[in-house]
Amino acid sequence: ADIGYLTSVESVAAADANLSIDGVSVTRTSNTISDLIEGVTLTLNSTTSSVEMVSGDWDNANALLTLQVFVEQLNSSITDLKALTDRGSATTDPGALAGDPLANYLLKQLTSLTTQAINGYADESIYLTNFGVMTELDGSLSVDEDTFNSYFDANPTHFSAVTTSTVRTDTSLVSGSMLGKDYTPGSYAFAIDSSTSAGTIDTDTQLIQSGTTYVATSGNVSGLFLTAETGASTATVYVGRSLSETLLLFASEMLASGGDIDEKISTLDEDVADYEEKLVSIGTKMETIRARCIAQFAAMDTLVAQLKSTETTITNMMESWKASLK
Repeated sequence: ADIGYLTSVESVAAADANLSIDGVSVTRTSNTISDLIEGVTLTLNSTTSSVEMVSGDWDNANALLTLQVFVEQLNSSITDLKALTDRGSATTDPGALAGDPLANYLLKQLTSLTTQAINGYADESIYLTNFGVMTELDGSLSVDEDTFNSYFDANPTHFSAVTTSTVRTDTSLVSGSMLGKDYTPGSYAFAIDSSTSAGTIDTDTQLIQSGTTYVATSGNVSGLFLTAETGASTATVYVGRSLSETLLLFASEMLASGGDIDEKISTLDEDVADYEEKLVSIGTKMETIRARCIAQFAAMDTLVAQLKSTETTITNMMESWKASLK
């Protein structure tokens, strides 16, 4: 308080935030906590002696709309590629990329996304068909809303398999995150040796330990960071790559500088330049041939004129000879 000449400052020692969640004591250095409940950020404003309930609901309508937009974009890309790679028929022209192996590969990869297993979100694999995505007779995709609502109501957390890559565990004592993209989605067993505090994952991959943090620098989960609270000993770690990220990584790889599409364009550019050189060469040859033909025509025309002149001379001589015989 500033009262005239008197100024006083009250200093309070900083302290960690202490709380318990589901009976487990937790300590954090900040009052803003985002690693306890997936997708939820807690802000601690004051102390409390009573239990506070944290709850949330999953929005079926927004999830359904997200899936429908995703399917619509897939349909658009697949339709465009099918038109480009169409081989044509007796009544229709082939597509601009008919028979092109790279375009056919892109089409195959896009269509396979709709049937491939998505791992790392549950003990069992998740498929788009679980959410009601169906393939119609014409090859297009559609979403059956009844199937979607039924599966989503029973397994709302599984929708992350479509939209969000995650790392989660089956215990609040262990939390995780992933650095980088070089990993294999799936579920992995994490264990801490009670005598040495050393950590392993998948029974044979040794983790680098730094205090309560364990890091995988090799193996199927290279880049995985795990933080273990006091009392943690084992956990099942679910490492999931969403279908959206899988599609994004595929597109980035294909469109990257030096990637397959970039190399294909470079090859086509070289072919065009080669064809243009051949056209110039052909044009030069045609001019040479044309000039030779003109010269030959002129020579032939002169020869014909000479022959006609000779014919006229001979004819006149014959007529004179005939006249002298009378």
